[in-house]
Amino acid sequence: MSVLLAVAGCGVASGPVTGGDDTGAPNDPMMSQLSVTPSGLVARVVDDTVVNHDFTATYTAEDGTVTDVTDQVEWSLADTRFGKFHGNRLTVMGGGAGLTEVVAKLPNGASASAPMTVFVSGTRNLGAPDYAASLFDSASPVANCAPAIAYPENHTLVPANLGSLDVHWADTVNDLFKVHVHNLYVDLTFFTKDATWMTVDSDWSKFATSRAPITLEVVGMQSAEPTGTCTAAARYVDVTRDDARGAVYYWSTDWVARAQGQTGQDIVRYDLATPQIAPAPMFTDANRPATCVGCHALSRDGRRIAMTQDGSTGRGSVIDLPSNRELMPTGADAPRWSTAVFNHDGSKLIAVQNGQMRLITATSGQTITTLSNTPGTIAGNPEFSPDGTKLVNVESTGMDDWAFGNASIVVRSFNNRANVFGAADVVIPFDVAGGTQSYYPSWSPDGEWLAVTRSPNGNSYANPDATIWIVKADGSVPPIEMTTATGVMDSWARWMPAGNNVNDESVYFLTFSSARPFGTRIPEGGLPQIWVAPFYPRRAVDGRPATGAAYRAPFQSIYASNHNAQWTTAVVNAE
Repeated sequence: MSVLLAVAGCGVASGPVTGGDDTGAPNDPMMSQLSVTPSGLVARVVDDTVVNHDFTATYTAEDGTVTDVTDQVEWSLADTRFGKFHGNRLTVMGGGAGLTEVVAKLPNGASASAPMTVFVSGTRNLGAPDYAASLFDSASPVANCAPAIAYPENHTLVPANLGSLDVHWADTVNDLFKVHVHNLYVDLTFFTKDATWMTVDSDWSKFATSRAPITLEVVGMQSAEPTGTCTAAARYVDVTRDDARGAVYYWSTDWVARAQGQTGQDIVRYDLATPQIAPAPMFTDANRPATCVGCHALSRDGRRIAMTQDGSTGRGSVIDLPSNRELMPTGADAPRWSTAVFNHDGSKLIAVQNGQMRLITATSGQTITTLSNTPGTIAGNPEFSPDGTKLVNVESTGMDDWAFGNASIVVRSFNNRANVFGAADVVIPFDVAGGTQSYYPSWSPDGEWLAVTRSPNGNSYANPDATIWIVKADGSVPPIEMTTATGVMDSWARWMPAGNNVNDESVYFLTFSSARPFGTRIPEGGLPQIWVAPFYPRRAVDGRPATGAAYRAPFQSIYASNHNAQWTTAVVNAE
């Protein structure tokens, strides 16, 4: 096993160092430079063998006097996943790869930094024989026997803090596999036997920090005749520059738990900021409602949740999450609604009951005003824009206020201070000729776009032929089809609360529920799971293809039906 180091130059403070204290740090207001050596360290971590290196800090006064301040500075890394300091000795452990900085800070606040690059390589054995690597090294390529990568799709875009990545392949010939996952800074090879999928999980932080495109290669071999290798066409995964942000609350029905006689259903929450922490039920056994609370909505800041406790047009409930306190009357005096949504600051709700929308207070449930529907229609699925100045909702001439027919999308203005709504403008009318309806609208983080579910006319609820579309909220860009598969029930699209960036281009991620196949783990589909796909607003305005391949959100249970994802800026726990 080899450990290689390369160093060059020195790192320098970005501004003058001033001040001083009784530690002996220089106290010259004209002093100009604090420097870190080495600058440009290159560390190569091979097969988890750590790399150690000592750093020094010096400071140069205006008169040219150089003072060693190594023992006076506080040493740290810009990203702690790369390693840790013990005094001035850095231990690089391979938790991160790519570019980072070594930072030295004097007690008076002056600091300097030096760039560092870490490369990580290694092999991982996932149940394969210990000699598997040598078998592949000595074999020759063979044609017409290659595995076919089944997941992810080529050039799937994922956020840097994805947490883990599945790789699936289909193969009826080979039983020993080499999976090569690599980019500019990370080079990992996995060996597995009698399997058609694997997960990059504990190693994902290396790819997360490197933020570079990933190449996936799968090579198969027949272990009984290990003389030939069969190589699948490579797949590529693109990675965002920034982490995705926000917290998701979704309705989950765990079939394994239900088979064991447990409730098996809950609102589950997950914080993207801590991908290493698994999703958890929002309720405890002590405070979990006995009835279905799948129809839920969160305030944008995550501090309040509104739920319907008895199914359609059941008792409405608003809980203040920091205090775990019910804000509205309960029992027979509780307001009723089928669906509800908070305004931008969480102080009010639009509640829908029997196709009628009412603006109510989020604390008492008292009606502030009743909204007018277009004559002959019922309303449902309201949602306020992020800035609180607009309301979008569904208008329908059939079915119910949560299971629509002949459904259109309308937008109206809203004055939050005066509690006044404007007239409803139709953004997506019901397509009479094509028999296509639109419902489940959701605003993009910038308030410029709407994601909607569309399906053939009929009962909108759990429509197997539903697909996701995006439209400019002012109607200036016609609907753009985001998902094309039918028979897999793509629905309930919701935007992550913040934008992202890839190759200097703005991108938004949307989650949606889908019963589509998931590689070789759910090969026939049929189990609703939360999927994620990107949308590029500039491309949409320019008339170019503006959507990308979807990936399954890796944090969720493979044994649960998961849907109705609702996003907040953060998870809020009881104080």
